[in-house]
Amino acid sequence: MNAIANWINSLTRMVFQVAIIDFFKKVSATKKDIKTAKKMAGKKHLMRAAKIGNLTLYKWSSSPPFVEEKLRQLFLKDLLTDLRSRVNFWKRQIKSVQKMVASGQALEKSDPGDPMDATTLSKALSIYRQCQEIIDVAVVNQAIARCEHKITKYNQFRTLFGEGQKYAQQKQYKKAKLSFDRAKTLFDIPLIRDAIANCSGQIQGQNQYETKLQQAFDLATKGEFNSALNVVNSALKKFPRQDGQKLVAELNRVIQGKNCYRRGLSAEQSQNFPEAESCYKRSIQLLPEFTESKIRLAILSIKTQNWQQAIAHLQGHSGEQISYLRGFAHLGLGELKQAEREWRSLSHPQIDSQLKVVRQLMRLVCLKSLRQIEQFVDDNNLDRARATSAQFLQTYGSDPLVEGNLNNHIQPRLEATIWESQDWHQIARATEQSWLQNGDAKSLHNWAIATYYQAQIAPETRPDWIVAATTALANLKRDPALKNIPWLPQSSIDFHEVFDHFFGNLETAIDSLKDENLAEYMKLRDRFRLDAIALKFIKKSPHRAAKINDMILLPGCYHRHNHHFPNVRVSQASNSTSTEANILPALYTSWGLAVAAAFDGDVERAIYLKPSRNYQFNSYQKNEYFAQKFVAYSEGCHHLQKQQWRKSVDPLNAIKTELRSHPEWHRELDRLCQSQLQALANSEEQLTFGDFWYQLLGTEASRSYWVESRIQKIVEDLEGDRISYHQGLSRLRELQTVDSNNPRLVQVIAAIEYQIEAEELEKLLKNNQFERLFEKAKQSQNREIKTKTAQVFAEIFVAGFKEHKLGFEDIYNFARWTYELVPDDPNAREMYEIGRQSKEINDLMKNDRFEEAVNRARYCSDDLLRQYVAEHLVISIIEASKRENVPPHLLLQFIHWAYQISPDNPALTSVYREFGMY
Repeated sequence: MNAIANWINSLTRMVFQVAIIDFFKKVSATKKDIKTAKKMAGKKHLMRAAKIGNLTLYKWSSSPPFVEEKLRQLFLKDLLTDLRSRVNFWKRQIKSVQKMVASGQALEKSDPGDPMDATTLSKALSIYRQCQEIIDVAVVNQAIARCEHKITKYNQFRTLFGEGQKYAQQKQYKKAKLSFDRAKTLFDIPLIRDAIANCSGQIQGQNQYETKLQQAFDLATKGEFNSALNVVNSALKKFPRQDGQKLVAELNRVIQGKNCYRRGLSAEQSQNFPEAESCYKRSIQLLPEFTESKIRLAILSIKTQNWQQAIAHLQGHSGEQISYLRGFAHLGLGELKQAEREWRSLSHPQIDSQLKVVRQLMRLVCLKSLRQIEQFVDDNNLDRARATSAQFLQTYGSDPLVEGNLNNHIQPRLEATIWESQDWHQIARATEQSWLQNGDAKSLHNWAIATYYQAQIAPETRPDWIVAATTALANLKRDPALKNIPWLPQSSIDFHEVFDHFFGNLETAIDSLKDENLAEYMKLRDRFRLDAIALKFIKKSPHRAAKINDMILLPGCYHRHNHHFPNVRVSQASNSTSTEANILPALYTSWGLAVAAAFDGDVERAIYLKPSRNYQFNSYQKNEYFAQKFVAYSEGCHHLQKQQWRKSVDPLNAIKTELRSHPEWHRELDRLCQSQLQALANSEEQLTFGDFWYQLLGTEASRSYWVESRIQKIVEDLEGDRISYHQGLSRLRELQTVDSNNPRLVQVIAAIEYQIEAEELEKLLKNNQFERLFEKAKQSQNREIKTKTAQVFAEIFVAGFKEHKLGFEDIYNFARWTYELVPDDPNAREMYEIGRQSKEINDLMKNDRFEEAVNRARYCSDDLLRQYVAEHLVISIIEASKRENVPPHLLLQFIHWAYQISPDNPALTSVYREFGMY
């Protein structure tokens, strides 16, 4: 096999100047090496990548034979050109890193080693980290670790030194010295040695001070406050410190408070109660924790028979003495039950006898109250009987006799009396109070009936009827009027039919007002809608309704009576992304009417019903939080649907951070925003709307539109010469960080890059900087730039050939540049062949190998090149003969060579005749 491969290689090398088997092996190895180099570069191993790239490029000749060149185009395409560009880029990066590392090392060396100043090291570390972003190399990583270690030590030193300074300022010299000693282990510098010496000189004074301070604490604990104060003051004279000064202030406070208390006792003993009260209050101000002053104030109030004040002074305190005094005050108020409760836990013998007296009095008072109730009933004074019964139960607690009499006799007779009066205002008030007191189905039924009849004679009370009726419907199955009907079995009652009947009547009654009083109708409809929507959700999830005594409270009733039902629990809004899951809790908030209107699709009414023009979110109040979010979302959608996007900005921006947690809202807003695009008036409005949409939602559509509107603005600014191409390109590249795949963005960037490159290349062309022009064009990613530059080079090449304005080197360069820019162009290939042959001929002539050069020129395939070489020989020898004496035989030799190369050259016919060639 090797022999066959060698034979094929030899044959193809002889025929085509390329060993075909070796060529394909080299192609395979090259592709593998390029892939490896790119992988190394991706891992920031640039040195290794550049080395692999260079070795790969060295394998390939820069001036390959024609067949090899074609094979390269076919099997390698632009891989080598791309690799060469990458290798050059990697080399530039490596050089840049080397310079940066040298700069960082210079900064490291210039670091003074002062741990109080890490500026120089920080700058060096910053440079090394910039290098690390470019290349992964040991010298950089080691430098970073080295700098970070030094800076960490500097920071530790500064922290310990600052800690020591703080302790020293507080005159905590022992702690300060400990911190300074730890800092010294890091850096032993004069600054730290001086600080340690200063602390060491102060420690003895600190020890003496702290000994006296402990003595003062011990004296204060024993109650010897003045002695403690004297000890502390003497210690502070020699060693002033903040904790001692605080102790002095505390001791002065205690001494003054005690003195006030003593003056109060003296004034009290002298029967000067106002002065005593003033002293005790001043003592409490100074010593709020001193209970004795409050006890003395309570005793003063008892002495002056100010019982309520005595109880107030003892509020929040406990103890036998306090319980006795509080019971005594309650006794003074005639509150026997409370007095008995306070004294029952006391164990003093004298209290036992007093407690017996109190209990005897309680029995007498109870008996008296019972007789009063009985007398009120006999006199048909049922209101007084009910009030006295209620007072009795409040004072003495539950009593079966009183409760039975009240509920079974007094209350029913009162209610019957009220209903018989047919004063519907009074009946409505009474039944509502009964509902608030009892919270049962019977009282709710009566209130609903009363408000219905009241609404018939007093239309202004219709809101009361709506609240009562809807709440009664919510509790329909518990209504006693639908139970125990003799002629109708309970199981045969169709509650759904009953519900629909009464609900429809209520709705019809409200709708009938539309033509009579629109404003009143709107208010009633708002209230009815609030409860109607709540009923809809409660049917699905009755456990989520607010309840009292297992009775459902609809939002209207809850808002009306929430101060009467402080313990009613309303279910909290959940974290569910579903809107409907959180509507019911939101209806119970102050935004309930607006939420109901928005949910019903009446968003304009919802905006009107908002309790506040501004949205003020409080995430701790979950129900109100969701209610405001929902109304804000509905308001935003409403304005977008009416193509009034500017009005939607404030409400939607208010919930911007919440939209991600509500995907359905997010999708709908994105759809509505897309529907605005046709109505935008001009580019300025498009820009403003694009900002709003993208910042609000950040969706793919909003991002695309935001980028498109920005592109349009940049294009208009470029067309109006308000910005330069470079400014425009910079702004467009910023947009790429947002949407790198936007087709129009890619197109406009390409067009501007082309324009910028074209201007730069035109400037180089005008200044005849051809090589620089070639390099710039070759680096360009724009094929049109390369093609047009190649066309320019080709024109110069042709004109130079015809007019003899180009030397052999220029001919070769322009041919090579043209070919490298457009290697697929057959004309460029032909030019390159001419340039390559001209270079070979010129190299031979430079080395005085004229005969070989002439032979090489004679067998050139291009007539134009042969003519050019012949003319060059003639022109060269003639110009030489003008400058110096050229031997005749040499002159004749050059003319003869020219004739051999191009005998039919019309430009040289006269020369040939003159020298006898014809």
